[in-house]
Amino acid sequence: MILELQVRNVSLIPELHLQAEPGLTVITGETGAGKSILLGALSLLLGERASADIIRTGCESASVEALFDVGRLPRVEALLAEHGLPAGDDKTLLVKREISRTGRGKCWVNGGLSTLAVLEALGQELVDLHGQHEHQSLLHRSRQRDLLDAWGSLGRLRDEVGGVYERLRASREARERLSLDEAERMRRVDLLKFQVEEIDEAGVRPGEDEQLTEERSRLANAERLATTLQGVLDILHRQEETAVRAGLGRAAEALTALVRFDSRLAEWVDLLRGAEVQVGEAVDRLLDYADGFEADPARLEIVEERLELLHKLARKYGGNEEAVLAYRDQAAAELDALSHQDEKLEQLAREEKALAEELSAKARRLSLGRQGAAKQLAQNLSGELKALGFVRALQKPH
Repeated sequence: MILELQVRNVSLIPELHLQAEPGLTVITGETGAGKSILLGALSLLLGERASADIIRTGCESASVEALFDVGRLPRVEALLAEHGLPAGDDKTLLVKREISRTGRGKCWVNGGLSTLAVLEALGQELVDLHGQHEHQSLLHRSRQRDLLDAWGSLGRLRDEVGGVYERLRASREARERLSLDEAERMRRVDLLKFQVEEIDEAGVRPGEDEQLTEERSRLANAERLATTLQGVLDILHRQEETAVRAGLGRAAEALTALVRFDSRLAEWVDLLRGAEVQVGEAVDRLLDYADGFEADPARLEIVEERLELLHKLARKYGGNEEAVLAYRDQAAAELDALSHQDEKLEQLAREEKALAEELSAKARRLSLGRQGAAKQLAQNLSGELKALGFVRALQKPH
């Protein structure tokens, strides 16, 4: 039912706010009072076409807004979900439409932008306008079927038919997607095989590029590393008189002899001894590094070639090793699907046949149920109409 109706600048109405009370609401008035204008404004919310002529003189736009109680209209909730529109609070529906002299009208449903087609679909569930040249929901075949199914308790069977139909449609679409031109399929298979084999033969490993880049830097600068390393070891260890390590030891010994004159020097002796130990550890590690280090032009060439291959694959299939491997898995999955396409097509064909048979059986049950319900409904309606004095009224289902 309509809870509230608000009209602004429609024809002769500058502004009107109508709030309906529970029960029957009757709006009366003499000719020209605006009853038809009010109904016309309401029809705008039901998807009726409109022109700028309905806008009140001197105004640039007109608007109509209504709040509906849709607690007993489950189809409204389904329509909102179908069109991606928000559901209202407390089982209400807020519909608004604005008409502009520029021709750029707008529609809103529960605050979300919508279209006239959606308003029309909602209108068929919300309102019946009974009068000359006005639409009534009973004239729509879809509404007639809904009422017949509800009267005959056929709603669950109808939903089952709809579900089987959707599954059949999805199966057919999947089969059509797989039914590619055979030559195109073979070309795709050959390409995917080449790509998967190329990546597999390369033996790509995550993080390999970073490791090889570091190794290349070390090998490419081998001479500089060796020269600098030699100089550092000379400074720290090898020069007897000026080596840092030996100098720290001598300094610590000299201060130790003075501690008996000033105890504060003991702290500095400890610092020098600690520095001597740390320098010793650094020297030991540098010596180990120097023993295992040598220039290797052959290894440098191998590393350069490997990096070039990795970079080539990255340019073709992704930005790094992880992306290349991800592409490989994706290509392998597609290759497997294409290679087993015949089996998949046969599976889909069997599935489609079974669904078609199920749909036919359920649709036949639904059709027979509707025919029986329609016949009984027609008899009941004829009896009710005759009781109202329509003795010649006859309802014929078709």
